[in-house]
Amino acid sequence: MKIKKILTLLLSCFMILTLAACSSTDKGYFEGLEWGKSLNDINNSTKRVLVATAEGNAKSEDTTPIENLETKSIMVTDVTYMFTADKLCEVVVNAEPSQSYNSFDALEEIKAEFTEKYTFKKQEANTYRWETEQSVISVTAFDSRIIITYSQKTAQ
Repeated sequence: MKIKKILTLLLSCFMILTLAACSSTDKGYFEGLEWGKSLNDINNSTKRVLVATAEGNAKSEDTTPIENLETKSIMVTDVTYMFTADKLCEVVVNAEPSQSYNSFDALEEIKAEFTEKYTFKKQEANTYRWETEQSVISVTAFDSRIIITYSQKTAQ
């Protein structure tokens, strides 16, 4: 009887740990870059080549696919890193649909992937929005372009 209780308890603990491990730990950061990092910190931790802009932001024309986006329906054209008080607060990704996709097909794939990872919040026309504890992610589709914006979540 005691062994049965112990086995039941161990099995329950195992199941809880498995569920906890399977739950999303993705905070909605662009390629894992936490909010508040400086441009220098980002230059030291990203593979993308960043160029400072006159506005105090940074831009990369590196077309490497987004690390934490599984869909191959888009091709990155450029990434803009936005800073407030020298701290990362937003990343804007401009992309085009891959050859066999149009923007709206690509949007459907991104929506499915993001809805699995993040909490869906709302839709307005061709813009969809998700949230995590740390971030707000929006995706907008135009005729031949997709814009993905990762923003630091602000206190409400």
